[in-house]
Amino acid sequence: MAEFDKVWNRIIAHEGQTFNTITGLPFQYQISGNVVFIIRNNRRIEVGLHKNSFAKAYELRTSGPGELASKLPSIYGPSYIWAILQDS
Repeated sequence: MAEFDKVWNRIIAHEGQTFNTITGLPFQYQISGNVVFIIRNNRRIEVGLHKNSFAKAYELRTSGPGELASKLPSIYGPSYIWAILQDS
């Protein structure tokens, strides 16, 4: 978990920056506690993505959001989670 804590700290540090989904859709995010809220077209998506979802996705190290969704079918927002985790 210590390795993911470093990743989570980088996610926190990049809050508000622009990211792109694999299909090129730009978005930003805001963090409230352990929840990431996606912002698209200046509108916040009200369903948040929990830190635990990022941790599970990080452990899987999938090749894309489609694979992530198939391995974790209950995960919400795989395109956003995968894009954020791919940030260098």
